[in-house]
Amino acid sequence: MIYILSEYEVTCEKLDYWRLPDVQVIHAVEACPDTAILLVKTAYTPRNIGVFRAVSHRQGPWGLHRVQCLPESHGSWKRWLRNATPQWLTGIRPADFAIVAGTAAEEHPLIGPQTDLIKTDAPDVFLAQEIGPRPFKHRYAIFLDEDIEGPHQDYHRLRYAPPEVWAYRLEMEQMLERVTRRTGLLVHRAYRENGQTPTLVAHAELVLGHSSTAFSFAVLFDKPTQVLIPDCFRGRPEEHHALAMQDALKDYEDYKRRYLYASA
Repeated sequence: MIYILSEYEVTCEKLDYWRLPDVQVIHAVEACPDTAILLVKTAYTPRNIGVFRAVSHRQGPWGLHRVQCLPESHGSWKRWLRNATPQWLTGIRPADFAIVAGTAAEEHPLIGPQTDLIKTDAPDVFLAQEIGPRPFKHRYAIFLDEDIEGPHQDYHRLRYAPPEVWAYRLEMEQMLERVTRRTGLLVHRAYRENGQTPTLVAHAELVLGHSSTAFSFAVLFDKPTQVLIPDCFRGRPEEHHALAMQDALKDYEDYKRRYLYASA
C-alpha cells in the first residue's frame, strides 16, 4: 500500500505557515501502518518540517517525489534551508528512496548517501511526445499564463498575497502589446489546466512567461523564450522566481540536464 502525502491534500487549513503543522496532520501520518510506504510530494519548507519529522520517525520506509523542480534563485529561502539547516537540528531521518527527474532534483537536504535514487524523466518529457495539429493558421507567440489574476491556489497555500490584479493586468496587456508590435506575432495564452500547452508551444514562434514549469516545452521544442517581469513583481517572490527562470533558460542543454532528463 502506498500513501501519498501531497501538498494539495494537506491543505493550508491544516498547516500553519511558520509553525509546526496542525496536530491532526501529524496524527494522520503516525496512524499509517509501518508496512505502508509514504511517498512525500509536499515541499520541504519551514512550515512543513513537522510533517517531515513525523514521516521520518515512522518505522516504515518513506520517499521523496521530485519530478518537476523549478529553478531557484541564489538568495531563495529554499536554498538557505538546504544549505544552512543541519539535519541534527531538524531531527528528520533522510529518505529511504527518492523519485527524481534531473540533477537539480537530487539536490535535497533529505537525500542522503543511503537514499536509493529512482531516476526518471520529468512528466513534461512524456507530454511533449503527444502533440496535436497546428491550432492556428497564423504565426503566433504563446504566453504561459500562471493564473496570477485568479489568484492561483499557491498564493493561498504559501500564505502570501498576489500582486494587485489591476496593476498586473494593465502591465501585462502593455507588455504583450509591445511584443506584438515588435514581432508582428499575435499573442495567445496557454493554461496548464486545459492540456493544450504542449501543442501550443510546439507550433509557436516565441514563448513568453514568468516562471512557469511549462517553459520546459519551449526547451524541449527548442523555441525562443522571453521571461516577462512586470513592475508589480519587484521585490516579491514572483520576481525571484522569474529571474531564476531567466537565468536557467540561458542554456537549454543544461536546463534539460538539471530539470528534465534522468541523470546518468
